[in-house]
Amino acid sequence: MTGLFCSSPRVQKKLQKWFSSFAIFSLFLQIFSGVFAYQPVIAEEGTEIPQETVIVSENTPTPEVTPNSETTPIIEAPTEVIPTPVEEVTPTPIIEENVPPAENSAPPNETSPPLDLEKPIEDPSSGQIAPIPTQAPSQWTFEKVELDKEYIAPQNSGVKLTFTGLPNPSGNIKIEEITLTSDQIKQTGSLSDKAYDITSDMKDGDFTYNLSLPIPESSKGEAVEVKSAEELSNIGSAAKVENTLTKTDTSVSVTSLDHFTIFVVFGLTASATMILVDSLQANWGTGVYSAYYTGPYASRTVVSPGDTTVYGGREAGIIKAGFVTAEPWDEGILAFKVPNVAISTFAGQVLAYDVQNESGSNPVWVRIRLVGGTQYQFVPSSYSAGVWNTVNAATGEWQLMDGDGNATGSLMTLSGVATANPGAQVDRVYLTLGMGNSYNVSPGVGTVGWVDKVTIGGITYDFITTGEI
Repeated sequence: MTGLFCSSPRVQKKLQKWFSSFAIFSLFLQIFSGVFAYQPVIAEEGTEIPQETVIVSENTPTPEVTPNSETTPIIEAPTEVIPTPVEEVTPTPIIEENVPPAENSAPPNETSPPLDLEKPIEDPSSGQIAPIPTQAPSQWTFEKVELDKEYIAPQNSGVKLTFTGLPNPSGNIKIEEITLTSDQIKQTGSLSDKAYDITSDMKDGDFTYNLSLPIPESSKGEAVEVKSAEELSNIGSAAKVENTLTKTDTSVSVTSLDHFTIFVVFGLTASATMILVDSLQANWGTGVYSAYYTGPYASRTVVSPGDTTVYGGREAGIIKAGFVTAEPWDEGILAFKVPNVAISTFAGQVLAYDVQNESGSNPVWVRIRLVGGTQYQFVPSSYSAGVWNTVNAATGEWQLMDGDGNATGSLMTLSGVATANPGAQVDRVYLTLGMGNSYNVSPGVGTVGWVDKVTIGGITYDFITTGEI
């Protein structure tokens, strides 16, 4: 045998060992080449990706060494690739223990609990507990008032009012209790230190109501009246309410009122004086100076206007002017003495009179004289003819009079007169008709008025017919 396989036995053994080692090396190289060629695929969480598994055939033949001088090529068995589904892996949540939650954070998918409005709320700017806002109380004592329903003041159950007429829609009212000062009590003659201020958002005249006010325990059984004033600052000038009164031992009621104001109950005490006048004389013999003036101003002729008589169902005294049609004009007066009362006190007293005109439309007007001669006048609005009218001069607006008897300056209340004349005193009150052609109604007919009771402070002058005294 020649060539490679003709070698000696020793050489042949070495060749066999070399081929065997080479075959084994090739086998391992084939096996591990599949391992190193495998590229792992990392699946994203929640995504199923099929992976390929490389299966190495267990029956890969081992190359057999043949005694051939040529090297037999090694042929790799084809690798069969079989796709194998990968089992879905559910990620296991990682629970961290003892990890505090983030401050001011809520767990995912959870909502904060509803705000408890009954608990205090922390103000983020100051870190303090902010008070819970509350609804502001109504400014009205009673809202949306109704007809024929009795409304009782919360301050005093004796203050009651009932509406007999209301606009549509109705409005609201407010009742306040006012505590009077000692001076205000003296000025008004109030039976107590309480007055009641009633206000509304309804317009005066759009409603009517009846009002009941309490009479203090100490004044039960006494004669009482009701006064009213628009402002507390003018309470001293409060005027008597002339509406119909109904009295009991514990209350006084006023009917058919059509506006709201400040009300106070005052009494006609035993100290009140009644002066009966049955004769009209140009002297002070009867307590009233009654005169009818004619002729030149420098030398006036003074005569009595006439006698008291019954007119319009009442006993009354006459006052007249306008029976002349050119200057010098005539004039009629009823004069009353006032015992030098301080104007500040006088401004808080009653000054009223009842009057009815027989002819003419000019009203009977009023003058007051201060000690020293300064005079102020009040001219009321024209009143209804054919009926008795009460003129509340204390609530009127007054004007200064010059030396010729003409009005001058601005209008003011009696309180304003008192302010303008500090320390002054009142000594006369005059009811007046004239002067001027406006008082003449027609040839031979002038303006004639009839006056009944006149009240000045605590004195009432009552005109009666002759023989009744």
